[in-house]
Amino acid sequence: MIGLRARWESDSRDKSEATAISRFSLTLLIVYLLEAGLVLSVAPWTKFWDRNYFVEAWPWLEVVLTSGATRGAISALGVVSFVAGGCEAWSLVVAWHRARSGGARRYPALRTPDVGEEV
Repeated sequence: MIGLRARWESDSRDKSEATAISRFSLTLLIVYLLEAGLVLSVAPWTKFWDRNYFVEAWPWLEVVLTSGATRGAISALGVVSFVAGGCEAWSLVVAWHRARSGGARRYPALRTPDVGEEV
C-alpha cells in the first residue's frame, strides 16, 4: 500500500512539474511571437533596413530588399506573428481564469454547448 501511495504522489508531482514547464514554454512562445511581430512590423521601414550587411555586400539585393512590396510583405508577416502571440496570450489568460474560478460555470459565455443543447 505504501508503494502505491508513493507512486501516486510522484505521478502527481510529475504532472505538476510538466504543467509548470508547459506554462513556461507557452509564456516563452508568447513573448517570442509578440517581440518578433513587433520587430518584423517596424524594421523594414527604418534606416537600419537600408544600411545592412547584405545590401552593401550584394548590390543587386538592394533592389529587392528596399522595394515597397518586400517591406510590406515582411511587415504583414510581423503583424500575423503579433496577432498569433496575442491570441496565445488570450487563451492562456482564459485558461488561467477557468482554472481559478472552477471551470466554465462561472463564465457561461466561455462554455461550449453540449450536443443537442439549445443555446
